[in-house]
Amino acid sequence: MNNIIRAIFESNKFSATATRPDGKPIYRYNYGQILQIHGLDLPKAVEIHFSHSMGGSDAIIRIGTTTDKITEVAVPEKLLEAYGTVTAYIYVSDTKSGQTEYKIQFRITQRAKPEVWDSPE
Repeated sequence: MNNIIRAIFESNKFSATATRPDGKPIYRYNYGQILQIHGLDLPKAVEIHFSHSMGGSDAIIRIGTTTDKITEVAVPEKLLEAYGTVTAYIYVSDTKSGQTEYKIQFRITQRAKPEVWDSPE
């Protein structure tokens, strides 16, 4: 099974669109999805702030881990329950400051809700 959603940053770009490596849609009600970030030199631990186009006042923060220049972070299950666009902001900080450096977007495709659905998160 492929649970990877991959964003590849080109040189000197500050935003990217993420897709599944197999080209299939990211369907609503998927779970256990991992956002994989390529092409950036990020710290070993970095904040990723997730939001959804369907609203919600606060971003959901997850910590991504970087190994061999590939950063991985779990996509919040809550954001996979609605179709629309998910935006992930890469927030880089140190002891003196913090700021959003990069943006990733990916689309959640509509599908019917399973008869019995209990979010695994």
